[in-house]
Amino acid sequence: MEITMQDKPALVLVALQKGFDEVDYWGIRNNPDAEDNARKLLQIWRAKGWPLFHLQHAPPDPASPLQQGKEGHEFKDEVTPEEGEHVITQNIKSQVGTAELRKELHEAGIKKIVFIGMSTDQCVSSTVRMAFHYGYDAYVVYDATATFGKPNPVISERMFSAELIHDTALASLKDEFASVVMTDELIRAINEN
Repeated sequence: MEITMQDKPALVLVALQKGFDEVDYWGIRNNPDAEDNARKLLQIWRAKGWPLFHLQHAPPDPASPLQQGKEGHEFKDEVTPEEGEHVITQNIKSQVGTAELRKELHEAGIKKIVFIGMSTDQCVSSTVRMAFHYGYDAYVVYDATATFGKPNPVISERMFSAELIHDTALASLKDEFASVVMTDELIRAINEN
């Protein structure tokens, strides 16, 4: 993995919002330590002064706990943006596709992006794929992302576990669209450069 001080890779925190804690709406999730790992990485980026972006999802669905105006729209306590940090709110799941974020990345001269957040198979995956298509070198942190179990699309009584959804989403991204790394592996790579 080649992440160096000169690269100043961006950290993109995808939809780490309080509304994802509503189990009755989303179901059971994997990676209970994802927020703690996200916090560790955020602290490193802040200490180094590297660029970081908080992406906030605002779905139009009034039933969604993430909808703007609801408490669930707010960022989780572990990763609340500080004064002056970039916050981009959108109602689409692929936020690298937005002109605002692409402009910010371009102006900062970003070539590499590290992605963390929720949920692995939706907003994270969509955003990583778009980043790849726009020419960015993308990394997804396995244990700083999380998702939820889902039913089979045809046989609704058959459930796929959150871990299975997470693993298959990242397996689909690995090597094709991004490198998939662990938090400790990424921290070691940063400290070695």
